[in-house]
Amino acid sequence: MAETFINLSTRDDGIHQLLLRGPWTPDSRDAVAAGNYELLRLYALDWSDYSPLQDCSSHVHRMSVPYGPDSTAGIDALSNLEQLELGEIPEPAIDFRLFPKLNKLKFGWGKGMKMQFLQSPSLEQLEIHRFKGTDLETLAGLNRLETLTFVVGRVRTLAGAGSLRKLRHVTLDRTSELTDLSALVGLDIQTLTLTGRNKIQSIECVERLSSLESLYLDVPKLRCGNLAWVAQLPLLQSLTLTSPIDHLEWKTFAQHPNLRQVVLQQIEESPPSESEIRQFFGSCHRSVKEISFTKPGSGYGVAVEISRDLGA
Repeated sequence: MAETFINLSTRDDGIHQLLLRGPWTPDSRDAVAAGNYELLRLYALDWSDYSPLQDCSSHVHRMSVPYGPDSTAGIDALSNLEQLELGEIPEPAIDFRLFPKLNKLKFGWGKGMKMQFLQSPSLEQLEIHRFKGTDLETLAGLNRLETLTFVVGRVRTLAGAGSLRKLRHVTLDRTSELTDLSALVGLDIQTLTLTGRNKIQSIECVERLSSLESLYLDVPKLRCGNLAWVAQLPLLQSLTLTSPIDHLEWKTFAQHPNLRQVVLQQIEESPPSESEIRQFFGSCHRSVKEISFTKPGSGYGVAVEISRDLGA
């Protein structure tokens, strides 16, 4: 029989964590019921379901389960949960509407999961792996949602995003069926991260996201003629782009009022010298802290860290 491991520690980020691994024992119950932790991290492959936690439910507010039992039965008793992180959800599916305080949720879509179960009224951060929906209509009503992350999945468009008025941060990783981002226009999106293979042909709508502060685009088949649209994003501070760029006007960056970091990986023309780049910025009363060049398969890559103004 597997041994039970119980450990109370403080993580590097300052969070007090109680780690439980192995079968549930009286010592496990005492540790959970003591409540002198912020996060319960659970390795519960030996459990049949979550029913052992029912007697301690008032003490469990934040829970992470990298490896859980084969059944979710009993988890609905944890009505005080504020943050929950799960791997793929086995049957029966979890109705997150039963957790009125839940504000942060991360999970992998599993058998029996239903779209309406996502309507947890307090959600502020949501990360779903292998999402089965094709758009965001099912998220309508999540009026507090600020951060949305999809990792893999079937989402094709972001239709329905317009109802998420507080949405500020969007990450779309390996959403291979995604074709369009235009539904984000009209929202005050501050950070947008798009990585992995998808079917997006154009990022024309990005220049209309005037609240953007950080933009990270790593899309293998996307091609950018130039980056003149960066001037339409006055709040942008960080730009990372791995797609091929046909031509780069350095003054677009030098004249930008808020850019602090630029990382470009495929500029398909001859590179300027470091001194030329510094001159571009100097002519606009900006200074460069650091410049580094890379040589990808074609053209060149460059990373630039920019100061606010000369002498900063």
